[in-house]
Amino acid sequence: MNKDIDYFNELSYDVILRKKGDGFILFIPEISCLSEDKDLAVAYQKLKVRKRELFHEMIASDLSESIPEPERTTANKNITTSMLYFITKVILGSALFFLVTITGVFIAQDTIKKQLPPMTAYSFVQHQGAKIKLMLEEMPENEKKELQLKIRALLIELRPFLGEFKVLWEELPPEN
Repeated sequence: MNKDIDYFNELSYDVILRKKGDGFILFIPEISCLSEDKDLAVAYQKLKVRKRELFHEMIASDLSESIPEPERTTANKNITTSMLYFITKVILGSALFFLVTITGVFIAQDTIKKQLPPMTAYSFVQHQGAKIKLMLEEMPENEKKELQLKIRALLIELRPFLGEFKVLWEELPPEN
């Protein structure tokens, strides 16, 4: 970040105010800047001018990195950095939790499928088969032939997975 005179003038330094006789002393300890006057407003304006002159001299001498920033500014940067680390940890932790949860769901789903009774698949096929049979009986001949062609094309695509479908027919009870 390019720190110019406007950047440093916008920083909010703590000012120590002391009463000295019938006047006032204003002092910024971080940058050792001092002003004095009988009128508080004038002393403050002098302090602002001296602070600006100090910053100007430091920047002109290429010493802007040596100008100390107020402690609150540094503390705010530390808080921001800490918050960034915290937010990163929360995001990573949430992602890990999500990943573990999804994995658990898939494992549970697989376990449940394996524990279902074998007749469930048969019942499903039998129920759907009855629906398909009724639909075919009501279908015109030309649509039946078109459907047969589509089923054949589908079966050709499903041929690599045929072993997985054998389970459905192995459990069928003998026809009466």
